[in-house]
Amino acid sequence: MEARFALIRRNEILGLHERLVRDVHNVLRILFAINRQWEPDWKWARAATGELSIKPDRLAERINAIFMALAEALQLREMGQAKQDQAMLEQARAILLELVAAYPDDAEITFHTTVVHDNLGLERASIPYYVQALALGLSSPDLERALLGLGSTYRGLGDYQHAEETLRRGVREFPHNRAIQVFLAMTLYNKQSYKEAMELLLTNLLETTSDENLLYSFSFNQQNASALTLQHSCWILWISCIVCRKEKAIKIDSKDVCSFPLFLMQWR
Repeated sequence: MEARFALIRRNEILGLHERLVRDVHNVLRILFAINRQWEPDWKWARAATGELSIKPDRLAERINAIFMALAEALQLREMGQAKQDQAMLEQARAILLELVAAYPDDAEITFHTTVVHDNLGLERASIPYYVQALALGLSSPDLERALLGLGSTYRGLGDYQHAEETLRRGVREFPHNRAIQVFLAMTLYNKQSYKEAMELLLTNLLETTSDENLLYSFSFNQQNASALTLQHSCWILWISCIVCRKEKAIKIDSKDVCSFPLFLMQWR
């Protein structure tokens, strides 16, 4: 799919059609094998596929749409996004809306309809197409892009619960996608789950940074985490003791955690 987008961006229509022809031939070969029939001359594909007992609905029309409307819509969308041309994006949206109405069960067309809405800044209108595309069963890399796009859209609109659910699915299915993890961290922060949000962000920072100062600082903190936790616990308990037994307040060296057991013995 990425190779086809590259051809669209370069406006290499011949190369794009060659790849699409190869894809369609492969699909038709599989389809005829399932029906246990010999492959026909593809010049008569409409008539030949019309006689198949096992086939997708409106097969010939969908093949024509691939080579005509969908290719045109994708080209307009890519060029419109590159040039920030709203008119081209609106043209692409109009074509894709017609296609998605004609082929509501096509996950790829539905997904591209979602993308063009996002390109136009129509985030709320894009959500039903995202949901439908996911329900129809997208495959990678479209599935990866859809989970990130839908999750970030939910978050931008303040629907943090659905954002978290979507992004957690993204993290499960694409654990190496750091963008999904970062958006999940931002969503958790919005939901006031500060600890998990910071842990997720810091983990990604540590695993991607080459800054020696950061790496040293985090390494030092990890090595001293248990000592710091113990010292903080000592201070909390010491203050509690002072509050409860003011007359028995014992002086303790705040720089030396080891003096804490002595303090306890004196307090008793």
